[in-house]
Parts: sequence; structure tokens; C-alpha cells
Amino acid sequence: MNLWDKLSKKYDYDNLLVPEYKDLIIYIPTRSNPIGLIKTLSMMRETCDSISNFDVLVIVDEDQIKMYEEEKDRYIKVCLSGFVDENDYPDYGKWGHESHGNSLFDNVTWTTSKHDTEDWWDIFNIRNEFLKENDYYFDALWTDDFIGLSQSWDSNIVSKKHYFKDDLFTLHQSEDGGGQKRLLHVYENCYVKEKLTIDTKGYKLPQHDYIWKYSESLPVTTRKLSLMVNEVIKPNYLTSQFEMLIAAVIMILYKEYGHNRLVNGDFSWEQFLDEPKRNTVPSKNIGTDGFKNKKLSFDDWTRKKDYIVIRPIVEEIDRIIKEK
Repeated sequence: MNLWDKLSKKYDYDNLLVPEYKDLIIYIPTRSNPIGLIKTLSMMRETCDSISNFDVLVIVDEDQIKMYEEEKDRYIKVCLSGFVDENDYPDYGKWGHESHGNSLFDNVTWTTSKHDTEDWWDIFNIRNEFLKENDYYFDALWTDDFIGLSQSWDSNIVSKKHYFKDDLFTLHQSEDGGGQKRLLHVYENCYVKEKLTIDTKGYKLPQHDYIWKYSESLPVTTRKLSLMVNEVIKPNYLTSQFEMLIAAVIMILYKEYGHNRLVNGDFSWEQFLDEPKRNTVPSKNIGTDGFKNKKLSFDDWTRKKDYIVIRPIVEEIDRIIKEK
């Protein structure tokens, strides 16, 4: 049994792969940020109504198993000591004095990915295969470095189950200026340029750049829609652009077919923490399909090729909606 298997066996309770699934699975890929991960998990625990609403799948690179094991052990030891002085353990910040101990990880399962400095294919493939094998209703691709998650976020998300009977929709956060300075006006109009009157820079962006600039950065999407969009992602192609793919599908579906499938999720978050991480590669350099950076890859499949990669998905969704 390897080190990570021992860690999982020691602390985790095999409560994910069960016949009766919860309505939400949250994926958190993490690298070089074990303290940030614990802060994020603690924030989620402190602001949720119940862990019976969601599970978490943490994805750690194989070369950093020991780093995360040691921080997890440290957190549990601190919390189980009986008294936690946050001044003695400032690394955990606001949530360090909450004595969840071992229970913080009750609904968390851990897995590992191969570290790749050029592509996130292994991380994507883990998420995609897990989603195929486990019947959660919503899946969320979140990070280990965001703050400001609203109270009762979990109940509000799962309350949107079957918002549309065909189960083809995605949620956006609900705070104007929240979610890394996103605008509700843009969400409400599904990123369609012709319907927008607000731009923070005072001029109209090209249509594709509204997606680049304003797409929901921590998407919560129905399993059905996620699996459809995942079909277009290939090794070294679009592996770091899931949120843009979702937003582009939503935009075309509304602009060309008249279907609005972007739903207010009645939850919010504030922003990402701009903190340097060692041994990490910026997402702009990941999965670029031979382009110099992610933005050039994005420009190619959106503006230059007129969203050709996602048009079959949009056509299929339109067919399903009309049949219903």
C-alpha cells in the first residue's frame, strides 16, 4: 500500500462511491498550496448548511503527496489538541481556530494526478471519468485559493436541481461585482454583446472577449451538460478552458437559438487570492494546443473559427429542448 493509500485509508471513509449520491460533487485540483487547501475546505465547511449536500474530490500531484500528508496531519493534530490559539497557528488564518479536526475531511476523497508542466489532461481525465462513474446531479470545478463563499451556498445550489426538466443548464454566482469582479448584467444576458450596455473599461469588447473576461470562473454545472462539453476536450487542447467552453455554449444557445440556460445560483464568492505558489505553472501556459498561450488558443476556436468546436453541442441541446 503506497503512502497516499495509507493516508486515505487512515482518514477517509469511502463515503463517495455509494449507491445513493448527493446532488453536488466539487473537484479541487491543488498544487504547492496545502495550507490554502485546508483554508478552502474550512471555509466551505463553515458556510455550508450540511455536508450531506456535497462531496469533495481533491486532486493532488503525485510528487507532492508527502507535502499534503504532512499538512493534513498537522491540522488534525492542532485541532485535536483540545485548544487552538490562532495566534500560535497563523497559517490557517480565519478558520484556524475551528476545531473540525478529522471531521473536516469526512466528505473528502483524495486522488492523485501526474504532474505535467504543459497540460492538465490527467487532471481533466480524472474528473471526467469520475463524473461518468458517479451519478451526482451538479459538478463544480473549484480552486484552492478563493475566498468569500456565501452562507448556505450548498443548499442554494442543490435547490436548483431540475430547474429545467432536461437537466441542461449551468449556474452563476449572484453578487454583482463578486466572483472576481463579474457583472450580473452580463450573466443575465448570457454574454451576448448586442444586449450589453455595461463594460468596466468604457468600450465594447469583441463578442468572444465577453466570454474571456466575464465567464463564471468557478462554474457549477449539471452533470449532463458537463459530460457533453467534456467531449471536446483532448490532450493539450482546451484542458484549462472548461469555464470558457461552458460560457460559449450558453452564449450561442441564447444568441442563435433563444434558450437561456444560465441560472442564478443564489450563492456568491468574492475573489481569488493573488498569492505566489512555488513549483506551479500559470494556467495561461497550460493546454495551449501549440499556441504561445491560452488566450491565443481561445481566440482561435472562438473568433477565428466561429466556435466550431462547440456548435455540435449547442445543436444537440437545441434538439433536446425542442423535443421536451
